[in-house]
Amino acid sequence: MIRRAFLPVISALLLQAGGRGECPDDYTPASFEEASDELLDFVDEYFTDAKLPFLPSKSDLKRLGLVRIKPGLYQRPDAMIQSGRRRYPYRSGIWRVEFPGEGITIVHLLLKEPRQLSESEAFNTINDSVGDLFADYDNRAYILRMLPEDVRQKVGDKYITLNVHVYGVRDDATELNTTVADYILTDYSKLVGKYLECVKKP
Repeated sequence: MIRRAFLPVISALLLQAGGRGECPDDYTPASFEEASDELLDFVDEYFTDAKLPFLPSKSDLKRLGLVRIKPGLYQRPDAMIQSGRRRYPYRSGIWRVEFPGEGITIVHLLLKEPRQLSESEAFNTINDSVGDLFADYDNRAYILRMLPEDVRQKVGDKYITLNVHVYGVRDDATELNTTVADYILTDYSKLVGKYLECVKKP
C-alpha cells in the first residue's frame, strides 16, 4: 500500500518525466494481471451482491456510514474494538476509505470468520477466496500479512493492488476471540490513465 510520505515524490517524478517528454512507467497496464475468476467472484459476492460500491467515491461515504476522521481519511465510528492495550478493526464490511492524493483511493473491507483460525487455515482460506494470489505469509505477534504485498490486478476497468492483514489467528497476541481479515484494495486507475495519456502525446 502506498505511503502518504511518498506521494509528493511520485508527483515530482510525474512532473519531471513530463518535462523531459518521457512517461513514468510505474503504473503501466501491463504491470497489472487480469483478475482470476475467483477474484471476480469475490468482488461480486462482497461488493456487487452486498450492494456495496466497489472502490467507493466520496459521494458514497455518507451512505456507508463513514465519517471524516481527518483530511483524506473516512471511517465508521464503530469500526474498531479495544483488546488489551490495542485497537483492531472488527466491524464487517467497508469500514475505512482513504484518499491520499494523486487520484488514489484505498478501500478497507473487513470480513469476519465464524471461528478462530490457525495461521495456516487463515492463509489457505483467504488465498483460496482470491485465486491463490499469495505465496506466503508473515505473522508478527499482532498482525498476519499475506505475501507478497501489493499484488497488482486488473478488475474490469480498474487497476488495483491487494493487501490482506489478518488479526485474531489462534495463539497470536491480539486477545481477539475470532479471526478477521482486512482486505485493502488500492485503486491506481487514474495513474494508469495518466500514463496512457502521456504515451499518446507526440
